[in-house]
Amino acid sequence: MSQRSVQRDLYRVWIARYSRWKPGHWSDVPPTSEALEPADRRCLSASEAQRIIEGFNRRMLQERSRFWAVAVPVRVRVDGDPCRGQVLKSPSITRRLEREVRAVNDERRNAKSDGAKNERRVGCQEHVYQGLVQSPQRSR
Repeated sequence: MSQRSVQRDLYRVWIARYSRWKPGHWSDVPPTSEALEPADRRCLSASEAQRIIEGFNRRMLQERSRFWAVAVPVRVRVDGDPCRGQVLKSPSITRRLEREVRAVNDERRNAKSDGAKNERRVGCQEHVYQGLVQSPQRSR
């Protein structure tokens, strides 16, 4: 199988900390900064990244903070995707898919049976609990 890159401009917006730099506008980029955490988990288009950066950095300018949003260009790779014209060996693909489907179905079946056991246990506990607790009117 091959490795292919999706050729589209994508960005991750990161919150960074800078020092010895003074931004003048929300679109300024610090010469160096330390990446702290992603502002969003997704890969974003240029316009989506710009909206996040503009809102965050305008706020940081008002607060005179040392945190800044920075767009980092990223490339998303799809490993294992076939190339056009590549021969696909269906028995191995089919066996792998069948194994994965079987594993998912087994997990679901186990979760259902565990849930039924827990429901029976909870039901029993509730029954016992309700049997021990009496209202004030019944105890008179």
